[in-house]
Amino acid sequence: MLDALLAVIIGLLGVAVVIALIGVANTLSLSVLERRRENALLRALGLTRRQLRSTLAIEGVLLAVVGAVVGLVLGLLYGWIGAFLMLGSTTGMGLSALTVPWGAVLAVLAVAVTAGVLASVLPARGAARIPRWRPSPPTEGQAPHRRGRPARYQPGRPARYRPHPQLRMRVAALSAR
Repeated sequence: MLDALLAVIIGLLGVAVVIALIGVANTLSLSVLERRRENALLRALGLTRRQLRSTLAIEGVLLAVVGAVVGLVLGLLYGWIGAFLMLGSTTGMGLSALTVPWGAVLAVLAVAVTAGVLASVLPARGAARIPRWRPSPPTEGQAPHRRGRPARYQPGRPARYRPHPQLRMRVAALSAR
């Protein structure tokens, strides 16, 4: 009976680890998408693909470890409070001191670190494929648009500042006074 209950609990724990793995991977994927320009700029400044992958792996591990530590602390606290409330008194049942199964705690932390590394593999690979950022002047067909009209670009000439038309009219009106 107790072995069957333990098997169910371990199965539920496995499902929770898979869900946490998906959550960490999703968080890292969104982080990579949001920081696409920053990653490209870091690559342009000399960061290698391997270094970029390792920073994202460290980020994934830290995210998983912080989640595991917070979960362990809250789980141990709620478990002790639940045992106290269910049994009424902890002194009569041999629960006078909080006993922590350190082997299980270390196993959970090891699983969290492994899950963080596994969850960061795909987002880190995608971030490492981002090409280096290289500023390039706009070409005739790719010129920036201003009010729906393409801006004029002439190779070899510096861009000219053109004030807003209303600003030009106001300056002309003020100078006419």
